[in-house]
Amino acid sequence: MTTSSRRSRRSRRARAGAIALAVCAGGFLSAHFGPALADSAGYVGPGEASVCRAPGPLSEPLPPVELPGIGIGGTCFSVPAGATSVALVVTDDVTSTPPAFEVDARVPGQMFNVGTTTFCTSGTWTILTGADTLTLRLVDPVTSGCAGAGVGVKGTVTATFN
Repeated sequence: MTTSSRRSRRSRRARAGAIALAVCAGGFLSAHFGPALADSAGYVGPGEASVCRAPGPLSEPLPPVELPGIGIGGTCFSVPAGATSVALVVTDDVTSTPPAFEVDARVPGQMFNVGTTTFCTSGTWTILTGADTLTLRLVDPVTSGCAGAGVGVKGTVTATFN
């Protein structure tokens, strides 16, 4: 065997090893530093209690049908695994003034939603450990202490989970 064929084999192995390392490193980085997950859901009218359906597949009929989220008096989102915070942006199609809202979470095994926080404008909320559903309710701007906020009539909530 000549020296040049040994070098050629070594360089092929080195290239293959470098490619494998790059693929593994890329997978590791994408798993830990992937893009934020964003979702949107509509709402109609303000209200003390929201009735909502999170965006995503409807299990019946089969095959599942992908539906947007919608809510009355607010809306809700399923919390993706590993998410620790959510940036919330609420827009209103009728008044064009962002409405006041409060957000909290459902944690399996607990009777009531937890972590209720009022926002007078868009903001970021820390997701409580174990939360599986985030609920957002439109609130009265005056009684909530958000005098400059609008009254939610009909619009969209965008949630970007990190």
